[in-house]
Amino acid sequence: MKTVLFVSPTGHIGGAERNLMLMCTTLPQYGYRPLVLGPAEGPLPEFFRSNGITYIPWATSGLQSGMIFRVLWNVILLAFKLRKYSVDIIHSNSIFCIYVAVYLGVIMRKPVLIHWADFDTRLGDIRLVQTFRSRVTVISVSQAIDHTLLNAGIPRENMSLLYYGIDSPTESGTASRQDIARRYGVNPNAVWIGVTGRIDTWKGQRYAIEAIAQVTHPVQLILLGDEITASPTPLLPELKALAQQLGIADRVCFTGHVDDPAEVVRHFDIVLCPSDYEPFGLVAIEAMALGLPVVASDTGGFQESVENGTTGVLVTPKNGKAIATALAPLLSDPARRHTMGQAGKARFDQLFRKEIHFAKLKALYETINGA
Repeated sequence: MKTVLFVSPTGHIGGAERNLMLMCTTLPQYGYRPLVLGPAEGPLPEFFRSNGITYIPWATSGLQSGMIFRVLWNVILLAFKLRKYSVDIIHSNSIFCIYVAVYLGVIMRKPVLIHWADFDTRLGDIRLVQTFRSRVTVISVSQAIDHTLLNAGIPRENMSLLYYGIDSPTESGTASRQDIARRYGVNPNAVWIGVTGRIDTWKGQRYAIEAIAQVTHPVQLILLGDEITASPTPLLPELKALAQQLGIADRVCFTGHVDDPAEVVRHFDIVLCPSDYEPFGLVAIEAMALGLPVVASDTGGFQESVENGTTGVLVTPKNGKAIATALAPLLSDPARRHTMGQAGKARFDQLFRKEIHFAKLKALYETINGA
């Protein structure tokens, strides 16, 4: 069994980290043993330790410094520590730990994969890939990222397009719609419009609230998730104040953290993805897997996952009015919502199932590892 060392720059859990969790729990079925290198604290290391996956803590202060010689010295020490694990492939789960992964690959003479799930194209990162192009392969998670990287100077031969994949949904929990309504104090008879994911400035929850204020149909906006990190100016109180100011506080529900999001999401009538931008957007394919219609920003990965007019509707980003306009014909037409949801489920089965993702990832591992 080959060994893959994953490098993560964060101990928190977002979309990229959920994909990392799926990779690490699934890859043994494909003949690869995962190791994870990441910060010592947070829910991510707790997940891996509880699932019996070897987790190696690293001191981010010494490895994410802007001082190149300090980083190199600490990577040398880290490479020495990693000798006992017989690593075959180094896989960076983010561009924000790219230097550690590439330097480890050079020192340990191992191939390096970089999961590129951001539109950031810092000159230093691009030059690093260009310099070590014989050892580095970049995974772009969408065509939008693929085009961005090509324009930034990443050679085509060093790139591979690989969409995220997820498990086909199973029954999650036992809660009925009435149970969820009681749990969060929402109207069970309204059309439920859900936004899932962390509360963040670029995730567009503000525009979702503004849209609901313009909708006359009985609706319930459910914002599922919480702010992950502390901020000098927390966004959550601002969003609650906005709902109050617009006179729709009773139609907007903030659930906070939910241990089993799918238990709630499967009861949504429409999933709204109002991000300012999105490299891929797991929330869209998670909704499609559940057979739910998607209204999403016309940007990035959503342009590839959502078929406009067929599996959902694409709208102008950062525009509450555009969202309200797109929602209007769906709110009073359950049959149309169902048809779009079923088309989305078929598209999910064709492109985004876990099995498709891992078959391609395994083939990529075998290519770069000379198997």
